[in-house]
This record gives sequence, C-alpha cells and structure tokens, in this order.
Amino acid sequence: RLLASMLHLAACTVLAVLAGLCKESGLTLLVFIAGIELCSPHPSHSGRRRGIAVALTALVIFVLVGFLRYQITQGTGAAFGYVDTPVQYQESRVVRAWTY
Repeated sequence: RLLASMLHLAACTVLAVLAGLCKESGLTLLVFIAGIELCSPHPSHSGRRRGIAVALTALVIFVLVGFLRYQITQGTGAAFGYVDTPVQYQESRVVRAWTY
C-alpha cells in the first residue's frame, strides 16, 4: 500500500508542477494531499503511520518544488502593468475588495 501511495504522490507531483507552470496555486495540490492524508481516518496503526509518511513526503516535495520555482523565477516580484492586472491600479478599496 505504501508503494501505491507513493506512486499516486508521484503522479500528484507531476500534476502540481504542470499546474504550477500555469498558476502558482497549482502547487498547493501537494499541501492539499498532505491535509487529506492527515485528516483521513485510518483503521489501523500502520495505516496511520503510512498516512503521516505520505503527508510528510508531500510537504517535503512541496517545499522542494516551491524552492525550485522561486529559483527559476528569481523571486516573487513581477512587473505587471495595467493591462495585466487592472484591479491593482484601482484607487477604490471597495472595487479591489469585490474582485476577490
């Protein structure tokens, strides 16, 4: 069962990296998987240990992928213009709040 879980985690890692190429929030798939593993009921003690192992592995992979993304993009700053994100240039806080 641990091997199957790790294979599923490997598939989730590939999907998270692909989703992360489109939008940063795609990387949170790995955190979501860790949360599911930690919150899922496990009928046996060994099942609980497996869930914790998968969750910790998912979090470590998330940190590694996040670090690699940070290195590739040279940080978190981006020079977006009005055409890219017009909301951030709105003076009204109400307008900006309603967009979220």
